[in-house]
Amino acid sequence: MQCFHLTLSPKGLGTALVTVFDIGLAPTITASAVVQVAEVDWIKIVSGEEISLMEGESSSIDLMAGIKDGSIFDTNQYAYMEFHVWIEDDIVELVDDNDIPSSSGGRVNRPNFKIIARNLGITTLYVSAKQQSGHEILSQPIKIEVYAPLRIHPHDIFLVPGSSYVLTVKGGPTIGVDVEYATLDDRIATVDRSSGQVSAISPGNTTIVSTVYGNGDVVICQAYCNVKVGVPSSAILNVQSEQLDGDLFSFYELCKKYKWTVDDEKVLNFYKAEGLNGEKNWFQLDDEKELGFIKVLYGRTSVAVTFTCDFVSTSYSQTRLYNASITLLVVPDLPLALGVPITWILPPHYITSSILPSCLESHGLSDCQSRKGTITYALLRSCEKNEVWQKDAISIDGDRIKTMESTNLACIQAKDRTTGRIEIASCVRVAEVAQIRITSKEFPFHVTHVAIGAELDLPISYFDALGNPFFEAHNVVSYHAETNYHDIVSIDDTKNGSGGIHLKAMRYGRALLRVSFSSNPEKSDYMMEGKKNLGKELAFLADISVGAHVFPQNPVLRQGSSLDFNVEGIDDHVSGRWLSANESVISVDMTSGKAEAVGIGSTQVAFESPSMKLQTAVSVLSGNIVTIDAPKEMLTNVPYPTKGYSFSVKFRFVNESMPIL
Repeated sequence: MQCFHLTLSPKGLGTALVTVFDIGLAPTITASAVVQVAEVDWIKIVSGEEISLMEGESSSIDLMAGIKDGSIFDTNQYAYMEFHVWIEDDIVELVDDNDIPSSSGGRVNRPNFKIIARNLGITTLYVSAKQQSGHEILSQPIKIEVYAPLRIHPHDIFLVPGSSYVLTVKGGPTIGVDVEYATLDDRIATVDRSSGQVSAISPGNTTIVSTVYGNGDVVICQAYCNVKVGVPSSAILNVQSEQLDGDLFSFYELCKKYKWTVDDEKVLNFYKAEGLNGEKNWFQLDDEKELGFIKVLYGRTSVAVTFTCDFVSTSYSQTRLYNASITLLVVPDLPLALGVPITWILPPHYITSSILPSCLESHGLSDCQSRKGTITYALLRSCEKNEVWQKDAISIDGDRIKTMESTNLACIQAKDRTTGRIEIASCVRVAEVAQIRITSKEFPFHVTHVAIGAELDLPISYFDALGNPFFEAHNVVSYHAETNYHDIVSIDDTKNGSGGIHLKAMRYGRALLRVSFSSNPEKSDYMMEGKKNLGKELAFLADISVGAHVFPQNPVLRQGSSLDFNVEGIDDHVSGRWLSANESVISVDMTSGKAEAVGIGSTQVAFESPSMKLQTAVSVLSGNIVTIDAPKEMLTNVPYPTKGYSFSVKFRFVNESMPIL
């Protein structure tokens, strides 16, 4: 049988009956068909309302076009149509069959087209077509997500039997998907199917699989995590963290009875941090030295620690004693290091913010902006014999300072052009960033309590190899913040540009927070969140309890004053009673929590209920309290304001406050 094709050319809108006669046969045979010429009334993207693509992946998008009565155009008619693909931004791009960017300006004349995922994010795509009248027909918009490759953090983890860790999924699609976890050997470690919490059972190796399911339980992607479960053979002390075979994440919940010793107490010695008085119940300490901080003199000595760990799970049990030591060299200041307080430590290859004031405070800001500043700056340089000053090792650019290589040192001379007075404004020492810490005046011992739902900003500080703080070091090094229980405390990485860590308390509990250099995870600092034992660190410790707590924490009262205690961090009212451990120091009303400072000393105030027991330390001081507030402006030995600096001095009596300037 031989087939022939008949080509029709439409002339106008409407319906026509097309009949074909075969006159070669007797009798003549006819075949008829109704042909409708119409414009596109609707367009539909049939590939789905939501599409997820991995970065760099391409996908074909299918179209369907038809008329008002629901009839659909045949696919060969798309060659005579002109569709236009509109993409909200550059997250995805229209390409040809070879994944080369399309040069058609978004126009397509086929029932499908191809896009490629260029950048991470979520965008919107739709298709349009124009009728002869100029009216534009639009398809429904679809959402397209471009995601990074799925991975589990951490990729490799060491745990001891009885410990646990909540894994975090990075990357992968987020629209209309479910994530599930599974273990390949539950004799070594188990994992919660939905939360990703891994529990170590017995020594050995296993793999955790994270699977992302789309609609209809279709597997979109998978990622893997290697888990090693074992018992550490030894402990190692490090100046920025304490490690067994893994890190604090792997064992801190299971260890206790820390005993710290120093060979030469004239060089180093422990002292009890007053900010932690009464907090022994949080850490289950046996004596004060378990929660000690170090007093530093100078010289060389050894610091040692011993502790025990109970590795207990459903099928494994072992208790081990660990000991570790490290020799520390405490470097003293030089005999005439009088310039240390005015020396700014800056990182190499760095440009500071505007830290050099250009005029006196008395001239006013408008004067500084309207004319040249009255204060000029110059570097004081000294070249010894056979030594040539490195050009521009440290330089001044307006009100900023530029540095080059480390180990350079220079002093800055300031001159008041109006009076001719010349002084040393500051000195600058260039050093490498060697340590990272979570320290501030608000959290001097890394101890704080937050309520569920509360948000907290923890500042990041940088130090050189000797522990001296940097005056400024914005965005010099990349750091990484992580927690072993992100379901207790979540970390907002998007706010890291502010120079700190933004946390949110999600639920009651306790977790360990670690901040480390991205290039060197061993250089890290830790914070605690909740109520479990802490693997002791050398000199840096913090505790964030998420949930109910007594407010205020660790108050200092004067004798004869009063304070109202309450419980924060819970939504519902809890019935209980307030108690004082020493009524001769603090008397507290059992129902209301109102406390009276009766005598001098320190004690505990506790709140007890059937479901919780909370407490805080309270100190009562005698006599009047004097407080001094520093001026808000920068203090410098550059010619100071004509009226000097104002320090607010306040004398606090029982019922009055009298500031004196």
